[in-house]
Amino acid sequence: MSAEIKDQIRQLEKEISSLMPLDAFLQIHERQAGLRKAEEERLKMLADLQKSYISASTDQQREQVKELVGKIRELSKAAREEIRSLNRELQSHMRVEQARELYQKLVQLKSV
Repeated sequence: MSAEIKDQIRQLEKEISSLMPLDAFLQIHERQAGLRKAEEERLKMLADLQKSYISASTDQQREQVKELVGKIRELSKAAREEIRSLNRELQSHMRVEQARELYQKLVQLKSV
C-alpha cells in the first residue's frame, strides 16, 4: 500500500472521527453487512421453500414448509428492525447516505 493511499485512509478516518467514534462507525457498517448477507441467504431459502411447497405431496409437508417460512420471515423482520436501529444511530451523527459513502470510500482505499 502506497504512502498516498495510507494518507488518504488516515484523512478519511479523521473525517469520520470528527463526526462519530471510528470504532462505532466501523462496527455499525460491519454489522449491517452481515445482516444484509444473512437476508440474501434467507431470500434464497424462501425461493427453495416455495419449490418444496409446490412439490409437497401431503398436507403435513406443506404445513412444515409454512412453519419454516414463518420462522424465516420473523428472522427477516428482526434483521430489518436492527438495520433501521443501526441507521438511526448513524443518523444521530450524520446522514445515512454520507455514512454509506464514507464507508465505501474507506473499503475501496483499504482494498487497494
